[in-house]
Amino acid sequence: MMIGVGLVGVLGWAGYRTFSELNVAGRQGGAIRMVNPEFHGRSKTEQPYVVTAQSAVRDTRHPEQMLLDEPRLVMQTLTRGEVHGAARSGLYDENTHYLNLWGGVTMADALGYHFASPTARVDTLKSTAEGHDGTHDDGPLGRASGDSYFIDDKSGHTVLTGHVLTHLVPHAVTH
Repeated sequence: MMIGVGLVGVLGWAGYRTFSELNVAGRQGGAIRMVNPEFHGRSKTEQPYVVTAQSAVRDTRHPEQMLLDEPRLVMQTLTRGEVHGAARSGLYDENTHYLNLWGGVTMADALGYHFASPTARVDTLKSTAEGHDGTHDDGPLGRASGDSYFIDDKSGHTVLTGHVLTHLVPHAVTH
């Protein structure tokens, strides 16, 4: 009799543990991890963009935010053509469409301009980028560096501020 009661108790406990672990909705979930994620969107001017990464982790408190490892950005723009960006780390917010990049940020456009900066904040809806940790730019017209930058696709301009140094190429060919 004791063996029967003990056996029922053990089987009951095993069954409870098995089915309670299947109740995913009732558990506090961990972070969602993604391998090779892609986030697609369009700017306000209907230009497409794609944010990819080697991996991503969704924030458990703010599920619209993903921490990215080796993020990449490919964005169509009106004035610069296709723009490619890369960094070691990033944070993408699906609600605001901001892509914050840090660690060896590089960007290149179809016109032959390249820039490097420690950080960048890209507004994929407005097709703008800015940073306040310095930048080094080069392209068909020469080289420039500054403490801060703001790149605006609407105007087609890049504005550098703070300790700006430039080296312009005489008689450079412009498109």
